[in-house]
Amino acid sequence: MATSDESNGGTIGSVEDTSAGEPESNDGATAEDATAAESTTGATGEPAAATGASTGEPAAADGSLSGNGPESHENGRFGRRVRRSRSALGGALGVVGTVLGAATAAPVSGASLDRSRTVRQRVLEEREAEAWDAIRSAVDGRVTICGSTQATDGRRCFWLGEVAGVDGRASARSIPHDEFDVARALAPVDDGGAVVVGNSSPRRTGATSDVLAVRTEADGRTRSRTVFGESGYAYCNAVIRTRDGGYLIGGGAIPDGGSEMDAWIAKTDAELGRTWSRTYGRSDGDTVNAIAEAPDGGVLLVGSTAGGHNDVWLVKVDDRGRREWDRTIGGDGYDLARAAIATRDGGYAFAGHTTSGADGKRAWIATLDAAGELSWERTYRDGERSLAHDLVETDRGFAVAGESTGADGGARAFVATVDRVGTWRQKRTFDRAASARSILTVDDGRYVVVGTTRAGGPRGSAHPWIASVAPATGRPEPTGAS
Repeated sequence: MATSDESNGGTIGSVEDTSAGEPESNDGATAEDATAAESTTGATGEPAAATGASTGEPAAADGSLSGNGPESHENGRFGRRVRRSRSALGGALGVVGTVLGAATAAPVSGASLDRSRTVRQRVLEEREAEAWDAIRSAVDGRVTICGSTQATDGRRCFWLGEVAGVDGRASARSIPHDEFDVARALAPVDDGGAVVVGNSSPRRTGATSDVLAVRTEADGRTRSRTVFGESGYAYCNAVIRTRDGGYLIGGGAIPDGGSEMDAWIAKTDAELGRTWSRTYGRSDGDTVNAIAEAPDGGVLLVGSTAGGHNDVWLVKVDDRGRREWDRTIGGDGYDLARAAIATRDGGYAFAGHTTSGADGKRAWIATLDAAGELSWERTYRDGERSLAHDLVETDRGFAVAGESTGADGGARAFVATVDRVGTWRQKRTFDRAASARSILTVDDGRYVVVGTTRAGGPRGSAHPWIASVAPATGRPEPTGAS
């Protein structure tokens, strides 16, 4: 088992200022041609007109569009249902552990995307890698990106990239461990380091899998690592930092000799030593996809359950890991939540995609009250399908990052905004990137978006991509593509 890191520092890629229309090079990197098109559209996927696409009302002063587009649906429009399951009181889920929960980033200004201000994007071209998640350091503002890459010895391994702003110096590091490792999620460390978690398998077939967690120093070097070999098969999708300085990891596990996946969480201390772990079962395919803190110190586990249909499964866990309640949200199709956050009003919001009541996959965002009851939900589709991968709260609603696929099979990353009553306001697409996986907020109100390019189509080589998008400045959006 290899434990040494391969490091590769220096500047990676070039910066493109798509508002100015002229690429810039950084620290000697070769500037690319400014061929990446962006478009700013309303909720219909068409260029934003001077009036609301569905209502004919004037465009809002913040540059957003008035009214819902034809792909947006009111709550319950496509047969969505909410089922309440009995609370598990005094059951086998009681766990003695430390307090759960994590600090929530403060919402920032801006609910629509302003094409009159600079939008900068950059491809990190040093090595083929696929980006999955990103965090921003509270120490120096660096953006850390995690994913997977091919190591020099042929193994697939964790990949960490660090960028000092979209136009700053970038470096990358691979972390070899087993034969096939894929990093899926990140959480911050006070000293500027990161905790990266993912899946590790001795074979590329993925027939067996463990969960690998690595803590890095501020300079990217590995400080500690822990392998969670829960059973015959275990994997993870999410990690958050908890109030006690430890971490909570979420995913799924199949027990030895079993055949059904249960939702799984593990609590660790600050050095990734295991405190406790638990599984939560409901049907024959349960997982945790995202974790959001609760105001009372517990957490909301947002995952999937496959009983009948693939529905979103919400499990509220107290500060000792005991289940307080659970709910399912789903329709007649496939419903998946990929990201979840706690909201300022004491509730929650999640983003993902759904096929319920629709032809094809639609990006999906929903808000919940503190008890997990659905407040509202909306969907969006541009082209053949749209997927939402991440969201952040703003002072006017939410900003969502994802991808849309056209009739030609090509995927484009997008960032969209949604107001507090669920109206899709505006969307910006990026031809250079196939997918936007993570969206972060910056001190000046900008959004930093991280994703992956895909050269040569869906099966082409992948490279991490980062963009900086400005929120509205109060001027109406110009009509047409940028």
